[in-house]
Amino acid sequence: MEFLDREEMARLKIPILAAAQVLMGARGLRAQADARQWRFFLHCLARTLDPAFSSEFDPLPASAAAQYKFEVESRLRRYYLGFGPAPAFVFVLTHHTQLEAIGYMGEPPPMLAGYCVLVREGAFLTAETGLTGPALSGYLERVVTEGVDAEFRAYQGLPDFDATPLELWFWEDGPAYAAILNILTRHRERNWSLSNLYNPSCKRLMRLRILEIKSTEARVRTQEYWHLYWWNRTLSKYAVSYRETNHQTYVLTRRDDSWKILENQRPAPRTSCPNRRMKSR
Repeated sequence: MEFLDREEMARLKIPILAAAQVLMGARGLRAQADARQWRFFLHCLARTLDPAFSSEFDPLPASAAAQYKFEVESRLRRYYLGFGPAPAFVFVLTHHTQLEAIGYMGEPPPMLAGYCVLVREGAFLTAETGLTGPALSGYLERVVTEGVDAEFRAYQGLPDFDATPLELWFWEDGPAYAAILNILTRHRERNWSLSNLYNPSCKRLMRLRILEIKSTEARVRTQEYWHLYWWNRTLSKYAVSYRETNHQTYVLTRRDDSWKILENQRPAPRTSCPNRRMKSR
């Protein structure tokens, strides 16, 4: 999902501002343009488009700005993932420290209280499935999100596991499905689990963005935190702690109008060390 750079935003300034006003009146958004969080959003957009724009929010404390951002982001996300025609522009309110993480590559836009509004054109993709724009994007985001949840739940089920929920989101002949099944099988043989009392294992999907969508293939980039504290049921003690925050790339493919995860490209764990031979004495 490519964001407009500063030059493109300057060229499209009038339709962008018009689209923002239309957005404020959208029934599905239920925004009140006079509410402070939405005034903050509009002022951030105005500052992004015009560095000289003067705003009442210039002295806004960081804590208040973060709260406004959270409220606007949550409402916009639900709106864009809902039903209806694709909007002309999609708006993303973000902090300056997150520009690179969400895929903005140009010169940083002007900021208001540390925030700016990034813009991309709404109809940036199409596919033969009948879903377009944010609707298709939202569907692919859901496939990855559900896939991550299904993987974690499968690990939680050990020493027993049911692979059926994985099949809803992963192609059974794909390397991602095979990798999860391999972990489940090995850990079941070891009698490892995550279900002992007070086990702190958890996972968190921190960020997600679409990198590319073609007619039959898509790539989705995530930032994830995983903490898997494996308990050896045979020895009644913890065996291995996997604790990582990393970026992963999911390759999804479409078959017969269904999208599922084929491959998950993730880095090797930093917290694990290869086996080393001990010197004989």
